[in-house]
Amino acid sequence: MPRPTHPAGHDEFVAASLPVLVVEPELLFSRPLPPGSEVLAQVGETVDAGTVVAFEPTRDRLHVIRLEVDEDGVVGTVIKSVGEECRRGETVCYHHYLFGLGWKEYVSPADGVVDSLDPGGGYLVVREHPRAIRALLPGRVAEVLPDRAVTVRTGGVRLKGLAGSGGPSGGRLLPLPGAVFPPGDVAGRVLAVPGRVDYRFLLDSVLRRAAGVVCETAGRADLARLEAYLSGLTVEELRARAWHAKSSAEPAPALRDAGAESDGQPVGSPDEDVSLPVVLISGYAGAPAMSLEARFWERLRSWEGCHVTLDGRMNVDGEPRQPEAVVALDPARLEIELEAGPVAGAGRERPAVVLAAEGLRVRIVGGPHRGLSGVIDHLPEDPVELPGGRRTRVAGVRLGNVSGEATVMVALANLEAVT
Repeated sequence: MPRPTHPAGHDEFVAASLPVLVVEPELLFSRPLPPGSEVLAQVGETVDAGTVVAFEPTRDRLHVIRLEVDEDGVVGTVIKSVGEECRRGETVCYHHYLFGLGWKEYVSPADGVVDSLDPGGGYLVVREHPRAIRALLPGRVAEVLPDRAVTVRTGGVRLKGLAGSGGPSGGRLLPLPGAVFPPGDVAGRVLAVPGRVDYRFLLDSVLRRAAGVVCETAGRADLARLEAYLSGLTVEELRARAWHAKSSAEPAPALRDAGAESDGQPVGSPDEDVSLPVVLISGYAGAPAMSLEARFWERLRSWEGCHVTLDGRMNVDGEPRQPEAVVALDPARLEIELEAGPVAGAGRERPAVVLAAEGLRVRIVGGPHRGLSGVIDHLPEDPVELPGGRRTRVAGVRLGNVSGEATVMVALANLEAVT
């Protein structure tokens, strides 16, 4: 393709290799807090990855159990009193009928405490225990903003991805030689996989209760299928599905007891939603791949056992974000990484300034369509207002790596020429 000319009035953009591994001696990591959370962490406090820094609010976590009543009140025997603890599935009331031939019981739908009891109306209310918000990384609490976030300061490495899904979560890093599971247990581990992973591997990671996956690439359809599978899925339902799943995963890790711990962190309570954050360093498969230097995976393998947290979401509250994994390193390892420096996507030299023009093949490196590629279809003359209110110059990009070609508007700053 001949070198494109610059249409009058349009900004320039540079095709450049993207940094995918950045070493930060003063790394700040924030844990968002829902409004009304009970904050436990204090500024200056030293925390571990499993330290509870806050509890989610419980005002909306009330479960009402409707008991059978007659003119004398509740039919049967209530065996839990107000203020008493109860576990999910534990009997709170029972009664016999038909001269003892019939039996009926009422069980608690969640771990919690009996909040109130109305014998006349037949209502028993269970207040669910608040869910813990953990630090996910070891370090020191740098800032506490009630109803907003708890920020932890540590030293480590950010691994930046071009696409992903799910999150946030955390665990200890377990590098794999490929998309093949080791013979041991991977529950609570973040799997680092060179190359491409498919839906079967991601599904097996869920069944084995892995904490997340960092890999080179995966199919867009595979991630969409995974998100659909996980939608509304709880740990208890996952255990039930595992009995029937025709998967290569072994039954033992798939049916790991809910609430069990791995590396000191709970794998999940029965009513907890199941998630598997995935970070794709090179973006979706099918897009022009950003190859990675061999030393990228070599360095990841040297961090085995380190605490890592990852968030594969590409959009939070309507704002685009870049998926990433954060690895906390001890001071000795951090010094080694500072000397080694960052790693960028390899295989593409940094060219001179490339000018936007119709017909130019580009890769999207930012925004909700990050990781896709296509061809510039048209270039509006005037700046366009983005959802966040900012006005900038954009290009209409005809996507060529999704089913049914579509044209999307992308800021020029989020485009990179494919050379």
